[in-house]
Amino acid sequence: IIGDTTIAGIRFLLSERGFIVSPNTFRKAISLRPGELFRQESLEETEKHLRELGIFRFVRIKPIADTLDTVRKHFSILLTPNYQMELGAGLDINYTNRSGGAVGGNLMGLSFSPSFQHRNLFGGAEHFTSSLSPGVEVAWERLGQADFWNTIDLRAEFALTLPEFQDYLGFWQGLHRLTDSKRKLRSHSLYKLLRERAQTNIDLSYNYLLILNWYRYNLLNISYSYDLRINRYERYRINHMAVNVLDPVTDKLFEERLADNEFLARSFGQQVFVSLLFRGLDYEKRTLPNKRGRSRFFNLNFETAGGEVLAINQLYNRLAGRSDNAPISQKADFSQYVKTEVYYHLNRQLERQQSIAARLNFGIAAPFGPTSDAVPYVKQFFVGGANSMRAWAPRGLGPGSYVDTLSLNPDNNTRLFQTGDLKLELNAEYRFPLLWRLKGAFFVDAGNIWTLYEDSTRIGSQFRFREGLVKDPATNQNVRTYPFYKSIAIAGGMGFRLDLSYFIFRFDVGVKLRYNAPQDTEVANPSESLWWNQFNDFTREDYGFGIGLGVPF
Repeated sequence: IIGDTTIAGIRFLLSERGFIVSPNTFRKAISLRPGELFRQESLEETEKHLRELGIFRFVRIKPIADTLDTVRKHFSILLTPNYQMELGAGLDINYTNRSGGAVGGNLMGLSFSPSFQHRNLFGGAEHFTSSLSPGVEVAWERLGQADFWNTIDLRAEFALTLPEFQDYLGFWQGLHRLTDSKRKLRSHSLYKLLRERAQTNIDLSYNYLLILNWYRYNLLNISYSYDLRINRYERYRINHMAVNVLDPVTDKLFEERLADNEFLARSFGQQVFVSLLFRGLDYEKRTLPNKRGRSRFFNLNFETAGGEVLAINQLYNRLAGRSDNAPISQKADFSQYVKTEVYYHLNRQLERQQSIAARLNFGIAAPFGPTSDAVPYVKQFFVGGANSMRAWAPRGLGPGSYVDTLSLNPDNNTRLFQTGDLKLELNAEYRFPLLWRLKGAFFVDAGNIWTLYEDSTRIGSQFRFREGLVKDPATNQNVRTYPFYKSIAIAGGMGFRLDLSYFIFRFDVGVKLRYNAPQDTEVANPSESLWWNQFNDFTREDYGFGIGLGVPF
């Protein structure tokens, strides 16, 4: 100890490194105050706040009796510093069989994710993280040829977390005064919780995605949000302000698909997502295993964009006596939509390291406003891939009972891009040990996506409760459509997981058991058996392979 100083009644004994963070940061994190009546809550809050700063490996608080005054109690806080800077890296590998890929049916994906974090950037426990994620998807059969690659995905993310609530524009303070002006009890107000427990997040990200001979886009995201932790198991993330810019560029082949698909064309343009006051809310809550070994996780995400722009535009039109909409340019427009997604995880521990895990995922999105008749493509839902319907490639299933005929023909130069406004998916796994660190799992996936409205270019895509007939404008004939539960696809399979403590290496094999549409479309009233895949009819295209890190849910 080379330093001994007292600030605001708190005595600091310093090592040769001096103050790791500013004294003001310490003062705000320590709820125990000299001369105040001791409360156990203050002790627990102090330990919690010091741990959440993220710059200490260990936090120990020890009570010390006062030998001269038995009523008075002292507390010694011992803090062990963590590494201020840290480098990390991640690797993800996946394999997909696509029957309609331009560069062959078997695609191997590889992505590498280096990261850097600084836990005390400006000396006030500001946490800075940055990560890069370059990824590529290649055709296994065409290695060495000029067009062996299929997809390039580049991502860059930067985040700055401030340890306290920052209301720079005074919005939350003004809202608090407005809503609580007639209240006498304000101890449990949202504003008070934000000031006491919230952290401030500033995020910047960029994504460049290129699919060979199909399309490419640039996506820029800037957001300002608050992270409010109620306790170790419950948290809110309030997305206060956000701006997203989407700039897609289409190739000739994809433009031909846009010409035949109005729904896709309306959602795949240059767009700007603007939220000036409120972008969304993310809530999650988890529970520890109870006596029966059952634990739960719940996540609710709500987001919206364009509401403030629409209100300003309508106010301007009313004052000016006009009826104009406010586009950014002739090619770009403001996006206006609402989107909600719910996750519910259930895990049940059994005997001998066995467990059952299940996940329910539901999401719905809808446009609003006079200029938005489709949810932006990047905000729509899709299924398939290593963490979803594992027998299907990403965006290769649905929507509804619609089947993209081009994706079934290996000679067509196409890509999988099917998305929808509504998503329903249920996944379940039985996990068990095999030998040493190797574990196995049997799994079942069921789900699909749908559109909220009938899409004349994708008959059968609409979410509906009853069977009906819809006229196909291309053939001028009636096409039978089915209730949503009839178009739920089912996959089954087995996986192997190598648990290496620091990460889990996963390999899954899924097979299509039930399709989203009957296999014989000429039958007027198809029986249930026509929806199911017969074991003696399994082909290579019915299997999906996934390699990655971690469990799927």
